[in-house]
Amino acid sequence: GYTVTEARNGIDALEKWKAADGRFDLLLTDRVMPEQMTGLELADRLRARRHDLRVIVTSGYSAELTSRVQGRAVDIRLLQKPCSSRDLAEAVAGALADRR
Repeated sequence: GYTVTEARNGIDALEKWKAADGRFDLLLTDRVMPEQMTGLELADRLRARRHDLRVIVTSGYSAELTSRVQGRAVDIRLLQKPCSSRDLAEAVAGALADRR
């Protein structure tokens, strides 16, 4: 029941964000992305424009990701890969229900 906008990389995501005037409720991104920008960098750039944007970052490297996220002031949910479709659905629903 969600509307999903797919982006090839961080630059593409920023362009789609601008075209939609930032009307997104959630960013689901991978820690490692192709070309020029990580998922955490993308999250930082979008959160600078909209501080209440909910963010889920996926990674197959949980220890490295956890250490990079812990020092941040913003809330970012972590989702370990591989994950089941149920885990993904629960993470998305939980992030969208969170009103922090």
